This record gives sequence, C-alpha cells and structure tokens, in this order.
Amino acid sequence: MSLAAGPESLTGKQPSELAPKTLLALQSHFNSAWPDLAQWQFLDALLFRQLISDPALLRQANIATLLGAGETSLQQIFTRYPVLQTHQEVVFDVHLAGKATPIWPESLSLWLLPSLVVGQVEQGALVRIAAAAQLDNLIMTNVVTLKVGPMTN
Repeated sequence: MSLAAGPESLTGKQPSELAPKTLLALQSHFNSAWPDLAQWQFLDALLFRQLISDPALLRQANIATLLGAGETSLQQIFTRYPVLQTHQEVVFDVHLAGKATPIWPESLSLWLLPSLVVGQVEQGALVRIAAAAQLDNLIMTNVVTLKVGPMTN
C-alpha cells in the first residue's frame, strides 16, 4: 500500500482573507447543523467557500481571461459557459480526521493557490482552482478541476 502525496507547499503562495467574525459564525452554523462533523469536513467546506467567493481568484491572470467585459464573479462565468466539475481532490493531515474542535481565528491561515487553465474556453478548457488551510501546523488542500466551455455529446 502506498500513501498519498502530502499537501502542496504553501511557501510563496497568496494568503486568502477570512474575517474572524465570519469564521466564528460559520463554525457555529456547522456545529449546530452537524454536531459530529470531523475537523477536515469543516475545513473542506470552508476551503470550497473560499474558492468560489474569494475575489483574488478572479485577479489571477489565467482566470481573468475567462471573464467577459464588466464581469466580476465566478457566477458570471458559470452563467456564460457550461461548467462541469470533473475532479475534486482533498488532501489533509491524518490528525484532521478527528471530531471538529473550536478553531480560533489566529490558529487558521488560508491560501489561494495558483490556478491552471489548459486549452481555450471556446473549445472547452480545463480549469484547476485550489486553496489550502493551515490549522496550527496541520495543512489541508482542496483542488477542484472544472471543464469550462462547449460540451460535446
């Protein structure tokens, strides 16, 4: 049996912002809705939220080229082009598999990782977007691959 590769290195990556008040509100909501949630599950949801809502993603040059004139959100890309999620990869430290415990804002750091676009959207491009979380010394990454553009039967 082989072990999966470890999470991507965070050295030199772009920090992502999450207000402490927002983190605490999300934690409260998740804890009341899913009291038996594992720590990695909360962090996974948090990272996915950051991926789709962090405006810094749209400032990455290869993602910005997917935006039309005056467009400022992923939702607008999703409205203009067919989008299909083809893969999602979550890699986390085994210590995050336990039951969720309160996360203090100062113990959590989030990063938006560099995106990758392969191909031209007019023919159907593959788009990789990724984010990472570091809780104390434990790292988790969430990578989503999308096919954006024309779909063929």
